[in-house]
Amino acid sequence: MMKIISATAITICLLLVACKKEGPASLTNTETTATSTATATPTAMDTATTTTGTVESQAKLVAATNLNVFFTGMVTFVLSNGAQRAVLPRIGGHHLQIVFPFSMKTQVEATFKGVKCVVDCPVPFDGRAFRVVDASGNPLPGGFNPSSTFASTVTHLQSVPLPASLKDTFDVKNIEPDVFKDPQKGSFIAGFFELAGGTGDAQPFTCTAHFQGQAGSHSFPMYVIVNFKLPAGAKLQVFEAGSTGWADLVTLTTLTGPVKVTVDNNMPGPVSHFDDYALLSTKRIGGKPVDLPDVIPDTTNCIPGHGDVPGCSDSQWP
Repeated sequence: MMKIISATAITICLLLVACKKEGPASLTNTETTATSTATATPTAMDTATTTTGTVESQAKLVAATNLNVFFTGMVTFVLSNGAQRAVLPRIGGHHLQIVFPFSMKTQVEATFKGVKCVVDCPVPFDGRAFRVVDASGNPLPGGFNPSSTFASTVTHLQSVPLPASLKDTFDVKNIEPDVFKDPQKGSFIAGFFELAGGTGDAQPFTCTAHFQGQAGSHSFPMYVIVNFKLPAGAKLQVFEAGSTGWADLVTLTTLTGPVKVTVDNNMPGPVSHFDDYALLSTKRIGGKPVDLPDVIPDTTNCIPGHGDVPGCSDSQWP
């Protein structure tokens, strides 16, 4: 799904492309070799030899100093009750995957049985969790720091318009307990990405939308970006359901940036799946999850040619 561009930062993208596989062109990664040949004028940035108008430039390979994570689709940013994590609810038909760059091929294929990297390295995000830690294995300091755009654009589940009898749907007492537990196979929660040490931002859709039956419109997130500044020796770790704890996947600062990783919980089609967030609540009506309102775009297409997608976008709790 994603290709990787080598440069100075590591980028993990959480695209909020409401139930659409496609994402902005800026999120496309391409693998870059250490040398390139192009017709151009040498600059001070090039280590170049000019021969008959052709410049052979040696790319500057720099150790990654940042990790950017892009989250797409149905991802809930749980920011209360002792947790700071991006949670993926298990929704039928959705991709549930994390896509690593090809530069991580050796580590990914050694860690995840059956995964083969071709252009990139897609890994099922099922019964797994990920986090960024320092060289000693400690979570990065500072907690999660969302921007004002994140705070205003990523939908608060406790603000979803519901009848008075259902207003407590997303109260702490009604949140699915697995949201706060270690990863488990077969849970309503397919997995999560810990956010400690990250700075969160969001890109709104170009159109606004509204909840079905409600007046007034507002922005919905097309994708969320979480940036981690990496100390020397910073690692990406994985926690597999049924294991005893966290294990190192890769030392991030041994890679060259930028490296983009995408967490994807989408499915093709323009239909609103926002009501599936009710799976995060234990509140039931006749044994079934609460019926949340659909998200209705205010224009025919939020992304030209990609359909109406704000109904399959990121959320936050509370």
